[in-house]
Amino acid sequence: MAHNDKIKDCDAFFEVDPITRQIKNMTPAKIVLMQNDHNSEKFTFTLPRYIEGHDMAESAKAKLHYVNPTKPDSGGMYEMTDLQIDESDAERVKCSWLISANVTKEPGAISFLIEFECFDGEELVYSWHTAPFNGISIGETFDFGAEIGTKYADVLEQWKNDLEAKINANRTHYETEPEVLCDFSFTEGDLKASGGGYIIEFYVKGEIDLPNDEIGISSVLCTWSRHSDSYNETSEEGVVYGLQNEFIGIGSFGDGGYDKASGRVSFWLDEPTSGSIKLWKPGKVVPLPEKYIPDTIARTTDVEEILDELHKYAKTLTGGES
Repeated sequence: MAHNDKIKDCDAFFEVDPITRQIKNMTPAKIVLMQNDHNSEKFTFTLPRYIEGHDMAESAKAKLHYVNPTKPDSGGMYEMTDLQIDESDAERVKCSWLISANVTKEPGAISFLIEFECFDGEELVYSWHTAPFNGISIGETFDFGAEIGTKYADVLEQWKNDLEAKINANRTHYETEPEVLCDFSFTEGDLKASGGGYIIEFYVKGEIDLPNDEIGISSVLCTWSRHSDSYNETSEEGVVYGLQNEFIGIGSFGDGGYDKASGRVSFWLDEPTSGSIKLWKPGKVVPLPEKYIPDTIARTTDVEEILDELHKYAKTLTGGES
């Protein structure tokens, strides 16, 4: 089931003092997050809308920079895209930080500050920073993924076997995607006058197989339509005929020249016509193996890696559907 819950900050907000630039935590007990928390906590910040005459609501960007002071490489930046005028006080603005696992992946202290920016085109014309806030810590937990993989190895093996059984019970093959050679529409303005009639030209991607000695059925399928003052025709799915001497036939649409080197196809028409032509090679039917066990599943105990391999495995067996 998809996770659609939106995280709301139900605690008192953090307030920014425009004079001292300090960020004040209005809920002093709210100082601890846990390692590996992800999108489960949101911090909301408020500050006066007008600072030294500047309307902060007009800022192009509100960015929050964070770092673990003891681990300089742990820092990052979060762009707060919800900067808005506070609905309860038009003289204040607010924005929020949804804290991801990128922030909580390492235990320890977290310091952060907020930066507001305005631009003229690509030129930075205004930048205002808060002072760093140092009152949040990330509590240490422990990595239980490997233990779960080992402890529940039999369960994971059962999942894998059940998956194989269910797929193989219903599918004995899968079909690759069709190869579209052309999907071409034309109007009377695309025609070239020739020999008392008209020629329409288009190009195909990939080759059309042609018999060497006699007329035969190509592996290419087709649908087409054409419309003029005299007729209005639309074909059902049919086959392309391979004709010797570099010619092809597309149903009752007619016979056309085919230059294999360039992929150009040309048809002669007796009167101005609009229409469309689609040519494609059908997908190939591939038998499923009797049993397929990815090497990764056999050698790892990591839960996420196993589930990822199972997903890839399902897509392989079902021709991309899982």
